[in-house]
Amino acid sequence: MASFCENQKNYLKSLFFVLLSMSIYAQENLAGRVYYCGNLMEKELNDVKKESANAAKEAKSQEEKDEAKSVDAITDAIVSKMTVKFIDDKTMELDLSVKFDEGKAKKNGASWMMRKLVKMKMGKGQSQHGQTSYTVNGRRITAKSLSKKNKTQSFELSQEGMTMTWIRENTKTVLKRIK
Repeated sequence: MASFCENQKNYLKSLFFVLLSMSIYAQENLAGRVYYCGNLMEKELNDVKKESANAAKEAKSQEEKDEAKSVDAITDAIVSKMTVKFIDDKTMELDLSVKFDEGKAKKNGASWMMRKLVKMKMGKGQSQHGQTSYTVNGRRITAKSLSKKNKTQSFELSQEGMTMTWIRENTKTVLKRIK
């Protein structure tokens, strides 16, 4: 019986230290940290490339093969990146850009028509830069959106804090800690 009580005490002590360490981690200051992703649309672009490769294999005419090559050149010319800098315990700086490098697309063989369609759709690209407030709840970070009022963006820190996942509707993008 004494052994059983001793085991329970040890179990409760262990549980207490685990909970204590979790609460200490939750209150860790993020100030000075920087997270970066150099290709936000990597998964989506890779999916398009796979479809293009399949279409190229099934292509019967040279025109169809050239179209598949154009799609690959277009996907390689889309540059999307994000940097998140934590200024202090309430403020973060977001830098997000999505651009189309028409020169690179042309160099890699994208047709004139495809380049113009993408340029018409994307324009000069999208860019957001600015500071916003954020809150931390455990490993979940909620930040106010830079572009839409009353909207938020969600991030989740990895257990060790070396990566941070940007969580959107159907997409998760991993940013790596660089500072």
